[in-house]
Amino acid sequence: MSGRHSLAGTNGIPLEAGRTYLRVVSECAEDGRVRVDEVLWPDGRRFPAASTTHVRTLGRWEMGNVVEQYEVAFKRPGRREVRRTIWWERGRWFTSQS
Repeated sequence: MSGRHSLAGTNGIPLEAGRTYLRVVSECAEDGRVRVDEVLWPDGRRFPAASTTHVRTLGRWEMGNVVEQYEVAFKRPGRREVRRTIWWERGRWFTSQS
């Protein structure tokens, strides 16, 4: 889409070079809300999602630059819950490299 302006580097969205792309198992409800069920890391680790505590949509569909931010809590056996921000942009999920 012409006029697309990337939001990378703004609003906490990682720059392309600072991203780790993820596989995400999710479900879309009839009302359009997405529920993150599990996140699979490139090294093979899998973490089931306990909950999604915050969802924020940035950008504009008309400009082709929509990015969705998800604050997800993960279950870790024998450990406390861990929260992580993951992002969705044009069909791909990612988080910041750490």
